[in-house]
Amino acid sequence: MTYVNYNMTNLQNVAKYATGAAINHTEVSFADGVIGYGLLMGGAKAIQGGRWLIKNRKDYKGAINRAKANFQKNAAFERSLKGKNFYETVKNTARHQKAVQQASAAAAAKGGMLAKAGKFMGGNGGFALLSLACEAPNIYNTYKELGADRGHKQLLKSAAIVGAETAGYAVGAKAGAAAGAAIGTAICPGIGTAVGAVAGVLTGLACSWLAGKGVRAIVGKDELQKAKEDQARRIALQASVHPEQFDRVMAKAGDKLLSEDAESNPDTPIALQSFRELAYAAEGETTAESGGTSEVPSDERPALPASEKPKDEKSDLDKHIDQFVANINGYSGFGTGFGFMQTV
Repeated sequence: MTYVNYNMTNLQNVAKYATGAAINHTEVSFADGVIGYGLLMGGAKAIQGGRWLIKNRKDYKGAINRAKANFQKNAAFERSLKGKNFYETVKNTARHQKAVQQASAAAAAKGGMLAKAGKFMGGNGGFALLSLACEAPNIYNTYKELGADRGHKQLLKSAAIVGAETAGYAVGAKAGAAAGAAIGTAICPGIGTAVGAVAGVLTGLACSWLAGKGVRAIVGKDELQKAKEDQARRIALQASVHPEQFDRVMAKAGDKLLSEDAESNPDTPIALQSFRELAYAAEGETTAESGGTSEVPSDERPALPASEKPKDEKSDLDKHIDQFVANINGYSGFGTGFGFMQTV
């Protein structure tokens, strides 16, 4: 039995791709959060617009006149907040926003459960629930696939991330809303509140993303991600010394590379390059074993390794290597939880 000196980086890339572990992991960017918020608020505003049309369907002209009057009233009020400089305008705006929030909280406290729920969802509580909803599937899958111990670890990690993201959003939104409202008032009095709302959300999202990123760097990778990476590392080690395992990993990765999901997977280009180099190495070894040259012309290189390893009688060295592979299989529950080794 012949063993090929494969590049371990390529083997790990292919093993990660086959098992679903990230090769070049990137977190959700701030731009993704802005786009997501834009879509969410776009839908909410569309609903509000529909309700306004239904409510005023009998008197659109009167509704438009009332909207103009409200705009003029708001413009006059925003001009009254303008100070001697930008800093003073921001300070006045922030003081006004705080008073509005206190009045809103007092009204919600006197109201029923529906009013309180609306106040909660409209503030930082709603953002916290949204952040927790994003983490919930990861927590559930960790408990399901890795057990209670690692599930508890992931729960603590997720709680820290959600807390940091919520705190970052609260601080950023408050500061951004006051500054944005002051800018909007200076440009066009009457739209300062609207500009401030948008600026507050964007600043809050940015601060939330930065806070979450910082906490993730402290708590480390998700437990599921760590488990998949550990599994891929072990599979790559097996494939480096065990031809049958190499063929299984390559076949699994080849199927994923040819699937429809490959196009949307950001790791596909890296996995494809590693796959090709491994296939060339395997084909070169096959050609050398058959008495040909070890170099395979680039236009004749196959997409998949087509070698069939000769089934010679095992030497003492082969037996030692097989025992080494068996030890890898049995170490630390390798292969449990994901079922990769039993299915490829």
